Amino acid sequence: MGPQFNNEHPNFVNAVTSPTPDGKTVILILGNKYLDNGKMLAGVSVSNNINGTWSKPKRSNIENDYNYNEKANYFLTTTARL
Repeated sequence: MGPQFNNEHPNFVNAVTSPTPDGKTVILILGNKYLDNGKMLAGVSVSNNINGTWSKPKRSNIENDYNYNEKANYFLTTTARL
């Protein structure tokens, strides 16, 4: 999948969506906020696979995102909203 998902930080794939109706895009929900400087924070990012190529993870800002547990799960609606 590439170095953007396999680095020295604790990476984890939270979920993979079904392909879009046109079959060209799959969305990967990642269990960290990937920052532009290569570091990560707790949270969630999303990457799209369009025609076989994964995009750079884009961090999502979730209002009032509090997790007091060591584990987390995120889900994406069919409208692509977290």
